[in-house]
Amino acid sequence: MGLAEKIEAIKKEPEHIRLRYVWFSVFISMFFIIILWVFSLQVGNTNKSEDIKQIVNLDGLGAEIEQQKNTMQQTVKDIQDSSASVGATMNSGAEETVTNKATEKAPVGNSNSASFPTQ
Repeated sequence: MGLAEKIEAIKKEPEHIRLRYVWFSVFISMFFIIILWVFSLQVGNTNKSEDIKQIVNLDGLGAEIEQQKNTMQQTVKDIQDSSASVGATMNSGAEETVTNKATEKAPVGNSNSASFPTQ
């Protein structure tokens, strides 16, 4: 008995018998679809979790953060040292400028005498 003959035999059955065949076919089809869906979810989750582990790399994350912290602390110390030396240089330069301006204003001789003719 071929598939076409089986379909013709089912067509001759009463409606409640044909509905049994329909629901049985739906059940079998959905069973296979759900099985495929479950397997695809398992494969997809396995690949994603491996990808996430490679991207995040949680094992080396703590060491990397510690290294960055040490680098930043060293950078802050270097900036503080260089700003202190710049500040000292600027202060000594300011003192020299004040000293130079003070000597420029000091009178060299009797600056009150004018060389105007008197009558």
